[in-house]
Amino acid sequence: MKRLMLAASVCLLVFSSGCTLDTSGTGPSLEVWIDAPLNGARLLVGQPAAIMGHTNFAVEQMFLTINGTPIVELGVTQISEELWEGVGSWTPVAPGYYRLRVAAGSRNSREIGVNVYTSGSYPSLYITPTSTLPFAPTAAATPAPAVQLNFWADSLALVAGECTDLHWEVNYAARVTLDGEVVAQIGSRQVCPSETVKYVLRGESPGGAVEQPLVITVVQPSPSPTFTRRPTTVVPPTTVVPPTTIVPADTSPPQILGLSHTPEAIFDSSTCGPVSAQIIARVSDPSGIARVEITYRVVRGEQQGAWRTLPAQHVEGKKYQVEIGPTQLASSLANYSGVRVEYYLRAWDARGNMVQSPAQSFEVKVCLI
Repeated sequence: MKRLMLAASVCLLVFSSGCTLDTSGTGPSLEVWIDAPLNGARLLVGQPAAIMGHTNFAVEQMFLTINGTPIVELGVTQISEELWEGVGSWTPVAPGYYRLRVAAGSRNSREIGVNVYTSGSYPSLYITPTSTLPFAPTAAATPAPAVQLNFWADSLALVAGECTDLHWEVNYAARVTLDGEVVAQIGSRQVCPSETVKYVLRGESPGGAVEQPLVITVVQPSPSPTFTRRPTTVVPPTTVVPPTTIVPADTSPPQILGLSHTPEAIFDSSTCGPVSAQIIARVSDPSGIARVEITYRVVRGEQQGAWRTLPAQHVEGKKYQVEIGPTQLASSLANYSGVRVEYYLRAWDARGNMVQSPAQSFEVKVCLI
């Protein structure tokens, strides 16, 4: 009873999204259930849909599964001694009928069905006696989103005997492997290679597999100098011995020549304007650039979303670019209307030197049309 009252209170907070408590989970103990969206809900392509599930047992991870495939990891919070809540967001990319569950460990909630429409085909709320139900299942196939990989190391250049940590974050993958070994979607591992080695992170989903290699360069330590006695050589007065040239090691980080975003602000709906921002950076280093990445989060007043990191794509010359849109924003904070997006850049050169920029920000405005 205590758990049902707490879950009902949570539903009041999201009443505007049509939340009701679904008590038809698997098994008589109602261990896992899905509260949002509702069974038969009608959603729009490109518009984020709030996802909410609950369990009455301790759980560290919850996932939204779509047509049987884990697609979105939910943020888990313990809200009482007997209630754990998973919250997230899913943005449909194509119209059709979708089967949704919330999965926690080996348990799943009851399956619900939702219909996704384009804005031009969204059905009227008024149904004539001769019309068919607008949420009847259709045979449209569910497009699986592309796997997103973020794979980096604390240092890309080591001296033999040194160690570094590998880090990775993977989205929209049903299976993740590191050099063929199955690993979690988010994790890290310490490695101490004795020679230059390439690590490969691979994410697999119904939409296909994506791989990202990472090369750690290993140099051997310089041998200890040995001294031998040489015969004395008489240098003629006219002979000039050139001085020995010592090339200093590269210990300087890359230079950030520019960091900006366009447009100045975006909207939470394409009805009012652009919904994605392009972050553009210009980075340079004599040793070459090994990696550039953008770390961002969504902030609403005192509420702070999770930090997320995206690898920047090399466009040309010294130019790198990252796009942040509805999917990326929702992964930081499910409801991102009327917020500020903070971001900063980090860049590494081929010798492992790193530079970090000051934080910048742009706004996501509420569309009132």
